[in-house]
Amino acid sequence: MTAILLQSAYILHYRPYRDTSLLIDFFTREHGILSAVARGVRTAKSPLKGLLQPFIPLLISFSWKKELATLTQVESNEISYSLVGKRLFSAFYLNELTMKLLQRHDPHPQLYDYYQQALAELTTEKKLEIPLRRFEKNLLSELGYGLDLISDADAGQRILPNLFYHFLPQKGFCLDLNGNLSKAFCFSGKSLLALAHGDFNDQTLLPEMKQLLRVVIADLLGRKTLKSRDLFLREHYEST
Repeated sequence: MTAILLQSAYILHYRPYRDTSLLIDFFTREHGILSAVARGVRTAKSPLKGLLQPFIPLLISFSWKKELATLTQVESNEISYSLVGKRLFSAFYLNELTMKLLQRHDPHPQLYDYYQQALAELTTEKKLEIPLRRFEKNLLSELGYGLDLISDADAGQRILPNLFYHFLPQKGFCLDLNGNLSKAFCFSGKSLLALAHGDFNDQTLLPEMKQLLRVVIADLLGRKTLKSRDLFLREHYEST
């Protein structure tokens, strides 16, 4: 059994385990995603009840045996993020993406920093699309699915802002010569170049960026579904 001390971590998901415990999926900076049993934390006297929640930066210690760890110590690393309404659903979306696309025990320290940055931006950014699109792009790059948003996959020529390009998931972006391709897979060179440079200042391009990243992520998810999207849509519908 290996003892790991004071690792930076966030809770992505948790569920009841036996009578008084929780089984928690942590996203840690140095060990990636791991599952740990938090024993006795569902009792009324547990001092950790309020601390073991998503979006609170934690320092955790655990003993590790095979695939499952046992939580031995936890403390708050910093202040938590104030997330309510759409901001909260957006943060749960980040958690689901991270859980479903990352391999367990595969460290991604840079992505951990991107995740933490996205949470901070969700508390302050007026346009929630911006931190979401930035995180999605960074996540794909970390997983090795970064898009070539600069070059035409057919001709190898530089993508031009005034032209439109058809996206083929296994190939890349090809010039739309006839203008009659499916709009779901057709994107302006202007939006591709802006996304390539992480430029989100032109908010009229955000819907195209969202559509493109959604196509790529859906391909990676396969049959996996994202519950946070359904919750977000339901909340939006009920509040309008």
